Amino acid sequence: LMDYLLQKKLHILVQLALVDEIFTDSERASIMKIGLDHGATVDEIEEVFRHPNMKESLVPMNLVQKADLLLDSVLVVMADRRIEDDEAFFVRQLARKLGFREEVVTFLIEYQTMDRSVLHELMIPYLIQ
Repeated sequence: LMDYLLQKKLHILVQLALVDEIFTDSERASIMKIGLDHGATVDEIEEVFRHPNMKESLVPMNLVQKADLLLDSVLVVMADRRIEDDEAFFVRQLARKLGFREEVVTFLIEYQTMDRSVLHELMIPYLIQ
């Protein structure tokens, strides 16, 4: 059974994927992989795809959860190998809402394949003080 935080995260990622009004197969596959990697079932993820909550808010999260959500957001927008202006705007806004400077998005795009535990450490200087 998918936990509440993962469900919220998947809804936010679907919201991000739909921001340009095109939900590509690569974005869908990226979100599916993220959900499966975190223990959700295909049926649970498909339910999120069928009924995305477009008013999903950010729940209280620790720093690692915030960093992971932001990294997963970058992976979704990069799934089709390009970032549309509205997707970039959404991810930058998300970064700010999570307490990071917008420059962290450019950093994550460049280093998205790096080990997550290393990325978590490297993201700390991008926190808004």
